[in-house]
Amino acid sequence: MEGMSKTIAMACVALAIVVFSGAVFSADPVALAPTPHFSRHTDLLHPGYEIEGFSFMPGAGVIDVDNDGYEDLYIVNGRGHPNALYRNIDGKRFEKAPDGTGLESLSESTGIAVGDLNNDGYDDLYVANAETVGDGVQSNDGLDRLYVSNGSSGTYRDITLQSGVNEPGFSTSVAMADYDRDGFLDIFVGRFIDFDFFDPVANRTNPTTYSRLYRNNGDLTFTDVTQTAGIKKDFNVWSAIWFDYDNDGWIDLLVGHEQGPISVFRNLGNGRFEDRTEMAGDVREVGAWMGLTAGDFDNDGDFDLYASNISDLWGATRDPALPPLVVPPPETWDNPRNTLFLNNGDGTFSDANAAVDLPDDIKFGWGTVSADFNNDGWLDFYAAHNFSPVGVIGREREGASPGGLYVNLGNGTFADYSYVSGTENFDRRGDYLDGRGVVRFDYDNDGQVDLFLVNAPQFLESFPFGRTPISDTASPKLFRNLGGGGNWIALELIGRGGSNRDAIGAVVEVLADGGYQKRTIVGGGSAFSSSSKTLHIGLGEAKAASLVIHWPDGSLQRIKQIPAGRKWKIVQGRAAVTKKPEHERKAD
Repeated sequence: MEGMSKTIAMACVALAIVVFSGAVFSADPVALAPTPHFSRHTDLLHPGYEIEGFSFMPGAGVIDVDNDGYEDLYIVNGRGHPNALYRNIDGKRFEKAPDGTGLESLSESTGIAVGDLNNDGYDDLYVANAETVGDGVQSNDGLDRLYVSNGSSGTYRDITLQSGVNEPGFSTSVAMADYDRDGFLDIFVGRFIDFDFFDPVANRTNPTTYSRLYRNNGDLTFTDVTQTAGIKKDFNVWSAIWFDYDNDGWIDLLVGHEQGPISVFRNLGNGRFEDRTEMAGDVREVGAWMGLTAGDFDNDGDFDLYASNISDLWGATRDPALPPLVVPPPETWDNPRNTLFLNNGDGTFSDANAAVDLPDDIKFGWGTVSADFNNDGWLDFYAAHNFSPVGVIGREREGASPGGLYVNLGNGTFADYSYVSGTENFDRRGDYLDGRGVVRFDYDNDGQVDLFLVNAPQFLESFPFGRTPISDTASPKLFRNLGGGGNWIALELIGRGGSNRDAIGAVVEVLADGGYQKRTIVGGGSAFSSSSKTLHIGLGEAKAASLVIHWPDGSLQRIKQIPAGRKWKIVQGRAAVTKKPEHERKAD
């Protein structure tokens, strides 16, 4: 296995460019945009954390349990071991919450969704679980859990059985949004077949299952509307994200499939969706779409999509001593690449890698998030990489990667900063880890967006029946952003009236020094994880910004010239006020 020397050496390699249109290269892309620098931490979680037992799709959720202004972390665990809540202590460290929070699920947890389901001001949690793998039967023993906050006590109650949500099988990613504009968050649950019945070398012929949409009845009960809403579709699901892709004011649902397309479900505004996948351009191509993130990467007013993928590992140089590949063969997909899809503004997406491939052409992708990591006014993105069962950990020639950080240069191109930013994901031996779910949040409220990455445990046995763990492979990584130089504002939007309190689906137009940006609070995204709902907006050299807020219920609100360098709380229909963490409010 290659060690840190390999990682350091690769910093000298010319950095690749991703092109929106045309072929543009740079020998030194670092000079073209402020470089975000991160410090890598495993010591800020007290006590340290490592996933125990088998866990194939581990994720995490960002949640401010006690509304103190510092966002906390909820991290999944393997079967038979409790998930963990880590409380953020004034942005300096994370302390594991004592037993008794009510969140100690003992299943093999996968996806996490965070949202205020009853609009009481405290976020709730949906914890997706996987059924037993390796028993040779459809065990249906992975019942998902729905936890509702008890308020300021920081404890939760399990309402699963009375909620109407019934998911005992293999759930993956979960995404919340208010699709019908009744003011309450609804829940999409991605599902997969039991891996005992998944053939890794099958060609688009694997058994499938359909995912579900649960409508929130407004009383903490939910109704399965999958069929009546028009989203019942027989594909296994890795990822899901809610955002308004066609700018009609109604939030839409995009779903990443295994051995399938990225489904595009257009919200018709009447409680139903239209499956527009075949008419939506290049997203209809078959792949294994592991993670999704959305944003206006080219600042043209339309929300684009970055999707991580299985990668063409069959085309990599492979050591014959390694075990056989356990990923589907090339004829399984039309597009195996991690792909940036630009929104054409007419309901279609185009593969932006047509002229020049992404630099991680043979990198196995998982969770992905977008943010302006250097505060220059252009969205960047990060993607988790690797898949230990195919022998790519620590072997770059066969597809291993430290994870990918791609910085938007603002000229129609991205640069690969993976080896120079400090986001390399490796263990104490210098070997690359097996990244899965990733979230973005500003845990220390310094205006720089940080990353938290969950690593899947690696085992001596072949996937999916690992029993003997390899030490030091399942610890998460916290990447603290040290800054890129630009100014910023952060917005905590609070919906009222016909909007959900979390303002998921809100769109904000930003005007600063003549520059235009458009940002949105998505529902879901990444893979198996839930990022912060705070809108972080980089402003470059601008000292203030004016906003037009499109609230989820369709109403508009204009705010002129709010100063940079602060976090602002904006309640729908009211003036913006500076948001201070609890310990700063007490000091006042």
